[in-house]
Amino acid sequence: MSTSSNLVLFDIDGTLLLCGRVSMKCLKSAFCKITGHTFPECVMPAGKTDPLIVREAFGEINFPKRDWVETEQLILRKYARLLEDSEDELKEASTLLPGVDKLLTYLSKRDIPMALLTGNMESTARKKLDVFNLNRYFPVGGFGSDCADRNRLARIALERACRHYGKKFEPRRCWVVGDTPRDLEAAKSMGARSLGVGTGPYATPFLEEFFPDATAEDLTSLGDIVKLLGSVP
Repeated sequence: MSTSSNLVLFDIDGTLLLCGRVSMKCLKSAFCKITGHTFPECVMPAGKTDPLIVREAFGEINFPKRDWVETEQLILRKYARLLEDSEDELKEASTLLPGVDKLLTYLSKRDIPMALLTGNMESTARKKLDVFNLNRYFPVGGFGSDCADRNRLARIALERACRHYGKKFEPRRCWVVGDTPRDLEAAKSMGARSLGVGTGPYATPFLEEFFPDATAEDLTSLGDIVKLLGSVP
């Protein structure tokens, strides 16, 4: 396997796009329909995998532990169906974040390998990306449907990218681009570098407290970001 280039792993929500409240509305509805309980508003989803969000909600309502595994799967399947049924609403509510289109186009034209590292299940991730025709840039990735632990997902994404691209990417030649501390922690967990972007719920000064390798207000500074993502440690 070749080891000549960097790999860029992208988060989705808050990094590439925003989908308003549609996604969480569908997840909360699925939770309520399956459990009979209102989704606890104290559960904050930013940076968490879908399974982890559901498990934290179970804990808040003291849902019987013995039923967690089966009920979680029922909720996530229901959520995926509800999001599928909300396609028009999703398209209307979604926003492509600044600089994303030009950056992905540039990296793709120069054959820079890209993959996803997201807490979304693959089906819902693909549905969100499809709004802006972004799936073509991401043949593989690590998804919430693979594992609830984002740090483990980073390894899964790396391994899948190695197989797909036929290259042995060293972790230090990988960049994780994300908008939450959990994205930055996932990068550190596997020895990758991280770019924290302030387009999600956290401003860049806050993200800097988690010691990313770089931060950016958004992805509009194409030249600087391309230079960064192509750099060799």
